[in-house]
Amino acid sequence: MSRDAETGISLYTRKILIQSKTDLMLPKWLRFVRGVADSEDIPLNLSRELLQNSNLIRRLRNVLTARVLKFLFDKSQKDPEGYEKFYKDYGLFLKEGIVTTQDQPEKEDIAKLLRFETNKVEDGVRIGIDEYIKGLKENQKDIYYLAAPSRALALSSPYFESLKKEDYSVLFCYEPYD
Repeated sequence: MSRDAETGISLYTRKILIQSKTDLMLPKWLRFVRGVADSEDIPLNLSRELLQNSNLIRRLRNVLTARVLKFLFDKSQKDPEGYEKFYKDYGLFLKEGIVTTQDQPEKEDIAKLLRFETNKVEDGVRIGIDEYIKGLKENQKDIYYLAAPSRALALSSPYFESLKKEDYSVLFCYEPYD
């Protein structure tokens, strides 16, 4: 799923195809989403140039992005095991979204979907930022993270030693893009 791949949203108005696989309907980081958007408000005689500059398309894009994020958040709450499988395959796209989007509320919504291992959970178990914050000690005011290629190297890191002595919770970031 390269960044140059076509997105999977087809744009319809009143059940008439306007544009197939348009890249205007969702941000590039949501290129794994496939579907159809049908809007009564889009005129049939809309040119591609007007389509690109349309406020209606911008609003539709914001609504669709918000709905996808809400769906993923609901899935993460209702079906954590299913969401974990999804996250293993598509977590990279969510991390790309948090880096590339300019909209702060959207970044906060994406952050709720991210999952990381910590030194306080078992190997292979990932938790969200909200769960991490709830599990902090009362005297821990900061979020600590450690970038390492594996859990074993993170646990044996000299940087981790001082945090381990204080019994602080530390996020482990294994990927270079974390």
